[in-house]
Amino acid sequence: MYRIWIPAAVALLVAAPAHAQTEQNGQAWFAVNAVTALSEKVDATLELHTRVDDSLTGLTQLLVRPSVSYKLNPNLALTAGYLFFRHDPEAGRTTNEHRVWEQIGYTILSRPDGLRLTGRTRLEQRFREGGETGWRVRQQVRIEAPLHTASKVNAVVWNETFFGLNDTGWGPRAGFDQTRTFVGLNLPLIDRVRLEPGYLNQLIARPGPNIMNHVLAVNFNVRL
Repeated sequence: MYRIWIPAAVALLVAAPAHAQTEQNGQAWFAVNAVTALSEKVDATLELHTRVDDSLTGLTQLLVRPSVSYKLNPNLALTAGYLFFRHDPEAGRTTNEHRVWEQIGYTILSRPDGLRLTGRTRLEQRFREGGETGWRVRQQVRIEAPLHTASKVNAVVWNETFFGLNDTGWGPRAGFDQTRTFVGLNLPLIDRVRLEPGYLNQLIARPGPNIMNHVLAVNFNVRL
């Protein structure tokens, strides 16, 4: 059933802007996303992410992202949250970034056979101590569907593109910032725990050569 749309979606979303001088890197990203219901309409989420470089031996990035979501209806939710982002490269200065963010999550299409098309639009306010606030918008579109009828394993393809809204003195710039494309699986492990492993391609725009990261991404999604 999905033999046609899955390859088409992969071809569409994996396509990244070409650049004659692009630096290629390998990374591994690991994440745990824990969600608990505070009420019928309100969820609290805590996301913990670690990212390591291509040597797979040193921590380069740590992200802690708590948030609260309010469901307006089954297909529309409003979310607000905070992010602590620590970047600790093997060579260079360790930096800490803080973000406040707001998000609208929505279902675009949901079919009885399990095919789901969803999106989220996120606005971030990024800052470091003593620096200006950088504003950035992130747009994600995600496709998910069972591998076959009655399968509990889903194929997943998503793309998220980032645009800066202003320039700052500490780094962020207005315009296209980066795009991420993921291709993988979503499968159950135990009750209320699902594993989502796959390949993630991250293209980051830079004044000089762009950076392309080829990422082994592993996400654990837990419903408490």
